Amino acid sequence: MIAVENCPLIVAHAPLASALRAVALHAFSECSSEVGALDIAADRTLEAAIEDVRRTLQAQSGRPVLVLVDVHGATPGNALQAVLGEFPNARAVAGVNLPMLWRSLCYRRDDLDEWQERAVAGGGRGECGPGNSDFRAHEVAARGLVGDDAGQRARGLC
Repeated sequence: MIAVENCPLIVAHAPLASALRAVALHAFSECSSEVGALDIAADRTLEAAIEDVRRTLQAQSGRPVLVLVDVHGATPGNALQAVLGEFPNARAVAGVNLPMLWRSLCYRRDDLDEWQERAVAGGGRGECGPGNSDFRAHEVAARGLVGDDAGQRARGLC
């Protein structure tokens, strides 16, 4: 039996979703058919964005989907929030960034809830602030995690 891979979907203000997808595929070119991007144009109404998100999630045909949205409280996040309850195989994380996206690609075969947790942990890998000039200082013991993307792990992406 072939395992169904989870589908990361980026929902963001245009052109961020498509741009993040393109950058992610530099490291994970084998995922091109699995990574979705939905750009919400600046002139799109909330009602239209809700329908766009609904249609995009319906197209996944029940596959597990982790939706990475740019910001909670703006049109992309509000549209997602309006329909998320209709899709029991979907989870969401706000504040998408490249480390989060790469982590979600590394562990796209995980259980949906665990996959969501790993994406959130990955999102914090690039944090730095006062007294902390090391971008990796917030790594969440990522080196002990297992996955089958050894090449990406070796390059520090997972």
